[in-house]
Amino acid sequence: MLKFIVLCFCLATLFCSVLSAVVNVSPCDDYENQCIDEVRINPCKEAARNAPCKAKKGSKVEVEVDFTPDFDSNSLLSQPYWDNGIKDIPMLSMETDGCKYTTCPLKQGTKQTYKYELSILDSYPPATYNVKWKLNGDNEKGCCFGLKIRIVR
Repeated sequence: MLKFIVLCFCLATLFCSVLSAVVNVSPCDDYENQCIDEVRINPCKEAARNAPCKAKKGSKVEVEVDFTPDFDSNSLLSQPYWDNGIKDIPMLSMETDGCKYTTCPLKQGTKQTYKYELSILDSYPPATYNVKWKLNGDNEKGCCFGLKIRIVR
């Protein structure tokens, strides 16, 4: 029975990782540390065409970020923002304690994965958004990446 449960878990993990799509991201201009290795979003069929991921209002999107911090930190503040070109506006209703979604403390030079399930609120207007996602340590250092997300009805 235990072997069956382990097999089911392994297959489910493999299936979920196959569904996640690697998306193209851009570095954030206001961050000197470029420590993002790879970003995957599930679902994102659009990634194969290098188009913004489509997210339906009221749905959830799984975001996985592989990063290698070039700093040590006991905590991690994680927050996506709408980058409207003037000011970064935080996305609402998100848990910002990044240590709940990756291993803390962060160790300089140690690759790790941050996994978060982002709720696309019904209150978000349908549009294509430039999103800036910040992962900040307790020492004013951090990692950041930008991507486009298209919210649809």
